[in-house]
Amino acid sequence: LAGYIVKYNEGKYQAVTNFVVTHENMRFGNTLSLLFAVPKYEEFGEGCYVVITHTYLNEEKKLDTATKTIQFNKWDGNILPGYYVVESDGFAAKQMTDEVTVTFYNANGALGATFTSSIQMYAKSVLTDATLSTFHPIVVNMLNYGAAAQVYFGYNTTELANAGLEEDQKALTAFDGTDYLNVRYAEGASTEFFTASGVRFNDSINLIFQFQGMKEELAANLTVTFYDEEGNEIVGCTELAWVEADGAWAVELDTLNIADAYKVIICEVKNGNTGATLTIQDSVAAYVARRLATVEANSTAADLYTAFMNFADSAIAYNGN
Repeated sequence: LAGYIVKYNEGKYQAVTNFVVTHENMRFGNTLSLLFAVPKYEEFGEGCYVVITHTYLNEEKKLDTATKTIQFNKWDGNILPGYYVVESDGFAAKQMTDEVTVTFYNANGALGATFTSSIQMYAKSVLTDATLSTFHPIVVNMLNYGAAAQVYFGYNTTELANAGLEEDQKALTAFDGTDYLNVRYAEGASTEFFTASGVRFNDSINLIFQFQGMKEELAANLTVTFYDEEGNEIVGCTELAWVEADGAWAVELDTLNIADAYKVIICEVKNGNTGATLTIQDSVAAYVARRLATVEANSTAADLYTAFMNFADSAIAYNGN
């Protein structure tokens, strides 16, 4: 997580500067976020807040806005000790160039600083800061992933996220998925119901498992639990639900981080009446490998999957520093 620090000077919120959370607290979530932090001065009180306006392209590809008010009512010392922190989250990869206008207010509603930023603007400010050089590879790969998503989804392609990068920085490193093609398997009871698993690249990184041919009575008795290879339970899955558009029951794991791309995920589906269990295994990298084996080389889809894995690899490398 990274973002902005807003200083308080002469009764106003001013002097916006960058910050990157220390290595021990760094996390790469399954959605992109901008953080805004103010020093924990008594002048702020518990009532200071921000109004965030996100300008984006709607389904008709016309400019639209979404506005939300967020209170600085909880100091999160795990993110940035000594500061009040507020987070603007939920950016899809294709939205890295979307502008966000942030206005700060104190407890009495007095107007403070107003400024505009974006994931891209913040990322490029990081790239110009030599003190953050260990963070640069992640930022470059993130911008390339954002640009690939824009092209793939046809979203605001006149202003790509990686515009301004050097050509060698824009070059993608091929992902060899040979070792991951056979990661997925299903065993146990009722394997005939398991029809597909995959990843949704939208506003989050979701690993999805689909089931067809099940009656509603059976689905109602099923419980789904996710584990890693060591048997540790992973929290954060959605309820098993009917998806009309797909004609299938589906469950999603929506808490995966970018650095979890290679993590093998085990989905256990258990019948509460009989105790019969269906076990499915898959990973994000395995899904990407399967897709790259079927899509045309150098296509927009191939670029999206490759850029995603480059981003994941750089996040994993950073975490290993």
